[in-house]
Amino acid sequence: MRRIIRILRNLALLLIAAVVVLAGVLGVNALMRTSRQIDVAAAPRAGVDTDAASKRLAEAIRFRTISNFLDPEQNADAFRGMQAFMQASYPAFHAATKLEVVGNLGLLYAWEGSDPKAAPIALLAHQDVVPIAPGTEGNWQVPPFDGVVRDGFIWGRGSWDDKGNLFAILEAAEQLIKEGFRPKRTIYFAFGQDEEVSGQRGAKQIAALLASRGIKLDFVLDEGLLITDGIMKGIDKPIALIGVAEKGYVTLTLNLAATPGHSSMPPRQSAIGMMSAALARLEDQRFPAEIRGTVREMFDTLAPEIHAQPRRVVEPVAAQAGAAT
Repeated sequence: MRRIIRILRNLALLLIAAVVVLAGVLGVNALMRTSRQIDVAAAPRAGVDTDAASKRLAEAIRFRTISNFLDPEQNADAFRGMQAFMQASYPAFHAATKLEVVGNLGLLYAWEGSDPKAAPIALLAHQDVVPIAPGTEGNWQVPPFDGVVRDGFIWGRGSWDDKGNLFAILEAAEQLIKEGFRPKRTIYFAFGQDEEVSGQRGAKQIAALLASRGIKLDFVLDEGLLITDGIMKGIDKPIALIGVAEKGYVTLTLNLAATPGHSSMPPRQSAIGMMSAALARLEDQRFPAEIRGTVREMFDTLAPEIHAQPRRVVEPVAAQAGAAT
């Protein structure tokens, strides 16, 4: 009996020692991490006329650039109207770049860099938006295509997805060009017209065109996630999330044969019940979640910004996931 007690006591001491060592390692790890954030206030930048930029985006929202998979010409006039507005609003950008129209309404701009040996990059955004579900127009606080600037926000369909991104790119490039800036590497600006309905006429044809010319991009920056506030406990600063997952899709057709019957004498297993069970099984088979690569780098960057206690919880999770992958 004494031997058993002695063994249990030794195991308990080992466990306590392991916990103390782990806490010490995590504490030192947390203290050694320093912030990776740049000093935005100290960064040189020209003043941005936010009122004028907001009005330009609001005007863009008023063009009902709703894409249609079956009928690419359904709202072609709206697309061409917005494109004419873009050309009039950003003259320096259009003077410094070369424009090609791809797939009838897709836009591919090239801003030639000073170093022909430097690998080019591409900035992407899409011109189209999704339609408004019939009967839901009254649920909008502001009519979806009015393009209203109010209470510090730009209201309307596409203000975020994705005309906000499109016009932010144009605003930045226009200002840089006016300041005399020229990029070292060539920058392509690819603005598709049918991203919301698969991108077959826009992004796919633009990619094929670049590939046919042997153009290999160093990286592509496309529509991303939100700048969030309060999404993670322990951080009281806004967080710009990074999304790098390549998302695909699959279409499945499910068929089953069941014994026919009447609702007065329903079978033990109905066709609807069996089909529902099959759909539930499909939904349960999700891809496993992993933290690695750029996502792990994002957590490493967030770690120093988290208050001490939560940080000790987040860091080992990221470290463990990184070791597992």
